[in-house]
Amino acid sequence: MKLKLLIEEIEFLTKQIEETEREMEKLIEKTEIGEYIKSIPGIGIIITATILGEIGEISSFKSWKEIRKLAGLNLYEVSSGEHKGKTKITKRGRPLLRKIIYLMAKSILKHNNEMKEKYKKIRERKRIH
Repeated sequence: MKLKLLIEEIEFLTKQIEETEREMEKLIEKTEIGEYIKSIPGIGIIITATILGEIGEISSFKSWKEIRKLAGLNLYEVSSGEHKGKTKITKRGRPLLRKIIYLMAKSILKHNNEMKEKYKKIRERKRIH
C-alpha cells in the first residue's frame, strides 16, 4: 500500500514538473533574450529561466560588467604596502545567479565542443607571475 502511494506521488510530482517546464518554455519564448540564451548548446529551460529571473529586465544593464557585479563575480585584490594579495571574486551579489552561471559554464563545456576547446587553450597557456 505504501509503495503504491509513493509511486502515485512520484507520478503526480513528475506531471507537475513537466507542466511547470511547459509554462516556463512559453514565457521564455516571449522574450528575445530567453530564446537566445536557450539556443546555446548545453543550456536548457531551467537554466534560462533562472538567469532571466535573477537578472530581470536585461535592457536595464549598460554592459555585461554590471551583470557580473550583480552576480558578485567582479574581482578584488587585498594588498598593502609591498604585499600583493590574491585576486578573488567579491561574492557581494546574488548567490543564485553566481551558482547558475557556474552551472551554465559547466553544462556548456560538456555540450559545446567549440567552448570546450577555447577553455582548454586558456587552461593550458602559461601563467605569468
